[in-house]
Amino acid sequence: MLHQFIEYEQALQRSELRTVRSVDGVIVLCEQGDLWITEDNGGDVLLQRGERHLLRAGRLAVIEALSDARLQLKALAPARGWLAQLRHKLGHAWPRTAKLPQANGCH
Repeated sequence: MLHQFIEYEQALQRSELRTVRSVDGVIVLCEQGDLWITEDNGGDVLLQRGERHLLRAGRLAVIEALSDARLQLKALAPARGWLAQLRHKLGHAWPRTAKLPQANGCH
């Protein structure tokens, strides 16, 4: 079973299985061969070379190679609000605390 990853790639022989639990969402890309994906909600998906499928957050899936295959898994970044995204992009330029200038005569 795969637990945490950002990007994962693996060759599978025919009939070989992989179990994937999607925490924040995972894109399954079939780079070679044919894959059969069965999700815990009962849905089945067949992927051929170049096709992809999104495993939604919180899902468990079994991936089976119907022929010798190569797959790539890409984890989706956790959702963040616009302010957190801006802070991340600005990095050190973003002030952690800000002091407002005081008006004359005010304390």
